[in-house]
Amino acid sequence: MMKVRKELEYLKTKQNEANGAMMNDERITSLRRWIQWFKIKSIELDAQLNKQKEFDKAQREEKKNKVESLAFLKNAVKESMKQNKSL
Repeated sequence: MMKVRKELEYLKTKQNEANGAMMNDERITSLRRWIQWFKIKSIELDAQLNKQKEFDKAQREEKKNKVESLAFLKNAVKESMKQNKSL
């Protein structure tokens, strides 16, 4: 009877170890899926950030060109007014 009890306890501990290992495997698999998801999202966000940077750069260039055009036109109007006064 003692031998059977010890063997039963041994088998129960083995079963608990196997269940623990299986739970760890499931946890590792779940964590790997999360890591993969985070990698995909970080790549998507990086691409979106690069697009936004390009858009911002284009907007700054456009603003710079408009400011330069406005300054040129203001100077042209001033010169034109000076020429009209001298006539």
